[in-house]
Amino acid sequence: MKKPPRSLPGGYQYDALDRLSSSNTTRRFYQDERIATEIEGTNTRRFVEFDAQPLAVQQGQATTLLATDLQTSVLQHLSAAGTQACAYTPYGHHPTENGITRLLAFNGEHPEAVTGHYLLGNGYRAYNPVLMRFNSPDSWSPFGEGGVNAYAYCTDPVMMQDPTGHIWQWAKPVLRAFKIIRTTKVTNAQTTSLYLKTLGSIDALGAPMNLDTKPSSLSNNALVKQATTNFKRAEKITKQFEKLNVRAGYTPYSGDFINQPRRAAVKNMQQGYAGAAQARNQMNMNRNILNNASAQRNKAIKLLRDAQNNLEIVIENRNIRIAP
Repeated sequence: MKKPPRSLPGGYQYDALDRLSSSNTTRRFYQDERIATEIEGTNTRRFVEFDAQPLAVQQGQATTLLATDLQTSVLQHLSAAGTQACAYTPYGHHPTENGITRLLAFNGEHPEAVTGHYLLGNGYRAYNPVLMRFNSPDSWSPFGEGGVNAYAYCTDPVMMQDPTGHIWQWAKPVLRAFKIIRTTKVTNAQTTSLYLKTLGSIDALGAPMNLDTKPSSLSNNALVKQATTNFKRAEKITKQFEKLNVRAGYTPYSGDFINQPRRAAVKNMQQGYAGAAQARNQMNMNRNILNNASAQRNKAIKLLRDAQNNLEIVIENRNIRIAP
């Protein structure tokens, strides 16, 4: 009698951010766009990384150190049980019997234990390293950034990666090696500088600091980019309402100015009426100018507080120390 085909229990579940949160009996937790923890039954695996560079995997009391190449592909495991080497084809295929399917592998990504496929983009699409292509089409193809071929992987798998499952990009370590992008140390210094400038701008506007940090689902890079945009917009708006204040300041609307047409009215009633009307018009104009300046100030404060909120999230995520 022919045996029925073996079926896999369970399936795949995704969280509110469309990230793969569980597969079969395995649950996944993320830090930004990277897997931080996996729970499979009573076993818990924690992935230790620095700036998307895999360093180690902790499972219970055991720790496995990871040696990677320039593209963050894991080449060697070092644990109490010994050393185990890993090898891949240019497109990431490796034999399943080498025992690395439960750890990080090609490009620092996590392969599925049963299929050996990589669920790139936090589970968005499955990449098949044997066929050297994706199993499903890209939603950004054929007219978007995904390109004409909706199933294609990047054309140069040695120098490029496709971590999102949408569009290829140069591997970060490769770009750092050629000094095309900055290191984390430089990036953290720029984040700190922007944060201090933001606080200084809020203080200069006489507004209280934002003490209630709101969580965000954006990545660290996206948060910094958004904060930079908000800071620049706030600077531009600040210059605009400062000009409005100067304009209102140069146009007098004090009590002496209001009384001036009254004194003129004693000399000439007609001139007095004309002067009083002019004073009222000037006061209304100044009032509108100041109201506009106040609205611009509030808009700048909101942008700066949003930037402060984003940067404080990044500072906490990256464990950046701010000098007192």
